Amino acid sequence: MMEKERKAEILLKERRVRLIDVDTTSFLFEVKGDTERHFVQYDFVRDRWICDCLYYLYKQQECSHILASKLLLQTIKRHLCKEEKV
Repeated sequence: MMEKERKAEILLKERRVRLIDVDTTSFLFEVKGDTERHFVQYDFVRDRWICDCLYYLYKQQECSHILASKLLLQTIKRHLCKEEKV
């Protein structure tokens, strides 16, 4: 497992990622990193993830904050699917 994926799993496990807003085109997540707080937005109309951290800004590649937000979104979807079956 790569370092970013491992860090993302830790962020999720430690409950340092949360969904803070939903609108008609996007989800907004807050991720508490090791040193600062970051915001991740998922534009589901364009299927695009962005983060305000320096890693993403410079490399334009998925960072651990985006990966942690994706993991949280998957968890939420699984939970909602279970509720539909009940």
